[in-house]
Formats: sequence, C-alpha cells, structure tokens
Amino acid sequence: MFEKLVKIFKSIPDPRVQGRTKHQLWHMLTIAFMAIMAGSHGWKDIHSYGVANFVFFEGLLLGFTEMPSVDTIARTLSTLDPASFCDMLLKLAKDFLRCGQDRGPGRPNKATPPVVISLDGKSVRGAVKPGEKKTKVHIVNTVCNQIVLFVMRVFEKSNEITVIPVILEKLHKCGLLKGKVVTADAMGCQKHIAEQIVGYRADYLFGLKGNHGTLLKDVQSVFNKGLLENEHEFDVGTYTSPADTISGRIETRAITVVYLTTQTIKGWITQMDEWAGIKAIIRVERHVDYPGERPTTIEVRYFITSLSLPPEQLLAITIEHWGVETVHGYLDDSETFAEDKCKIHRGNGAEILSVFRKLALNLLIPIKKMHDYAPSVKESVRTIIDLLNRSKDFLMEVLTKKPKDVTPPRQWR
Repeated sequence: MFEKLVKIFKSIPDPRVQGRTKHQLWHMLTIAFMAIMAGSHGWKDIHSYGVANFVFFEGLLLGFTEMPSVDTIARTLSTLDPASFCDMLLKLAKDFLRCGQDRGPGRPNKATPPVVISLDGKSVRGAVKPGEKKTKVHIVNTVCNQIVLFVMRVFEKSNEITVIPVILEKLHKCGLLKGKVVTADAMGCQKHIAEQIVGYRADYLFGLKGNHGTLLKDVQSVFNKGLLENEHEFDVGTYTSPADTISGRIETRAITVVYLTTQTIKGWITQMDEWAGIKAIIRVERHVDYPGERPTTIEVRYFITSLSLPPEQLLAITIEHWGVETVHGYLDDSETFAEDKCKIHRGNGAEILSVFRKLALNLLIPIKKMHDYAPSVKESVRTIIDLLNRSKDFLMEVLTKKPKDVTPPRQWR
C-alpha cells in the first residue's frame, strides 16, 4: 500500500512554478499523511512530526534532505486541487474494501444481505474563516463497511442533492455500484437519484421525512390506518430483533414491511409510479429501555426501497447505514482525529486534510476489525494511533502489510 500511495502522491499535479521549488511535493504529502495518521491536527503539528522524525524520513524518502517550514507546508498543500485526492480514495477503494471485508471467500448467497453503500454529509465545523460565523466546508462521504470510498465537497449555494448524482456516476464508472444497495437519509431521497441508481443496476433504501410530505403522509397512513383496518389485503412482513445491550441501555428494533405487490396498496400510495423500481415501504420502531432510570423511548422511522427482501435483511440494511455515523464519530473524537477542532481554513487545506484523515481511517479500521478477537479484547483506533507514534516499525507494518499480516497491536504494548 505504501508504494501505491507514493506513486499516487507523485502523480498529484504541482501548482508551483517549476524550477523555483526547493522541496518536492510528494515528500510533503507523504510526511503530512503519516503525521495525520499518527494523530496530528494542523500545519504546526505536521511540521513538528516531520522534525521529530527527520532521520526516519531521510532514510525513507529518496532525495529528502531538509524539512519544509510550516508556512511552506501550509501554503503548498492549501493550493492543491482536492479532486486529485478524492480520486485517490476511489483508486484505492477496491483494495480497502478487500482488506476491510467481513465475509469469507466465495459468492454471497440469498441469505446474505447485499453490500451497503451509505451516503451522508458532514461539516468540518472548525474551518471557519475570520469574520464568518460558520464553516463552508461541507463534505458528502461515501462509506461501505466503514471504508470511505469517495468524498465530495458541497459548495456554497448548492446542496447534497446536486453532489450525490456525481458521486454515483463516479462509483458506477469504477464498477463499485452494480449489485449494491445505496442508502441515504431524507436529503438524498429524490426521484431522479432513485432513477439513476436503478439505471446503474443497483438498489436503494431511502429515509423519509418532511421534504416529501405527501409521500410520507401516504406511507404513514398505510401503517397507522390501512394495516389496522384491512391488514389481510396487504402483503406484509414483520420482524423483531433480539434485545441488544449497549452502554447500559437495552435496544430492540421492530420492522414492518409492506410490499407493493397488491392492487390495494396502489390506492394508498398516490406517488408510487413516480419512484423508479420502488418495491416496498418500511416502518422501523427502535425501542430503547433505560433500566431503573427513565421510561422506554420509541423512535419511529419510515423508508422506501427498491428491494424485495425478507424483513430481517431489510432491518440489517437500515442498521448498516449508520456505519457512516461510526466513521463520523472517529473523525470527531477528540482522542482520534478531532476534525471539528481543526481550525485550518486557508484555501483547500481543510478539504485536503479531511481526505487524509479518511485515507488514514481506511488503513486503520481493517486492522482494528482484524484484531478484535472478542468483546473483552477490542482494539481502539486511539490505541493504534498511539502505537504509530511510538514505533516506526509498527507504522511501516501498517503501511506495507495486509491487515491480517500486521502484528497484533496488543503485542506491541
């Protein structure tokens, strides 16, 4: 993986005037990425990491003889084109997915849930320019099995609706979309996006909220009225998950699926023919019990989908969507990457470093999963980052070996 990264870093276009540069761009990119992977948060941190490990980089990077200044690193990286870095993630996507997959060898069977690709936006909240009240750096992340496949910034006077079709086209051209299930929250629930996904021979599962008021009311009326009055006229499937204890609370999820296979349902869903490939509507009730503290809370969410799978598999897909939130949690955690606290705002700096953090996560998440032997023996991303700082041998193992071949982190402690 390290050789591939270096090759890609060398291919990044250098906007500086050729013949008037003192430091090679790929040197700065390599140092910056490894510093970010080891927990650095800003330009000064990156420079300090490079200075502290100068001898290491001198032996690692061909032609490296002098550490660039903080200003040189900041000025150079902030002027680079973020699209080159986003494409870098996509080029490595298949390698990352292969390293991070949970499945064993062989073709998936009918009982195996399909692969889920989740889309969700996240702002880099600390990237606020002087004189402004909030950040303008909002990025749509594309996540599969906690691996970030692609990212794209939403620019001012635009929104996620305009960005998602571009992302889907990119994934399609790379062969990463066919046969997958695309999940998105209400912002991504759009008719033209559904049509595009079906056209690419993939499926969708979208969350419903008030942005489609008529459709939401029709779906709610089916579950709240139609099933109560004429349940036998609908094609219905239900499933309740086993109770799961998480941080002292007990969670259960109950899913009800109405398949759009009968004439009765067409009288309830007035916009059904406007959604390409739609096959079912879904209600998921999430019951959260806090023993001895407060009453049980119930959260109800509604979905539409082009899938006609059993209820238990559809429930697994709705849960899998929140893998993107797990990635966001790692990015925001003050003990890992603390993205929201990063104050970099000059040029494209915030976006470039955001891509570096996701590239780092793509390397670290498979290692974490590979060495989570049991609930009582779990590695944390923070622990792995600490080890990257302490041991350059461990760092090189992470960069050069497959996750299964990396010496377990517990053996380095």
